[in-house]
Amino acid sequence: MTLAIADLGKPGNLLGLVFGQPPKTMRNQFAVRQKPYVDPDTSLHLETFYQWRVVDNFNLSLGLIVVFNPEHNAANDPVYIGTLRSSFLF
Repeated sequence: MTLAIADLGKPGNLLGLVFGQPPKTMRNQFAVRQKPYVDPDTSLHLETFYQWRVVDNFNLSLGLIVVFNPEHNAANDPVYIGTLRSSFLF
């Protein structure tokens, strides 16, 4: 699921939100395993970003990505990833 709000703050800026679930093994039967393997829990992915139009030909984007239950395992702590991106437009 995605949501975007254009021109937030001033024209050319963009606020975005992404929420979803990474691919998950529902059922798997490899010969090396004793029994069918199923991912015990569900990972969730949350991403938010803000793209700031500094000048007409330059954008700066700040973002945060959070993965809850990494590797589909609730025993794992959430993973936080900060992002910084610059775009030069020609």
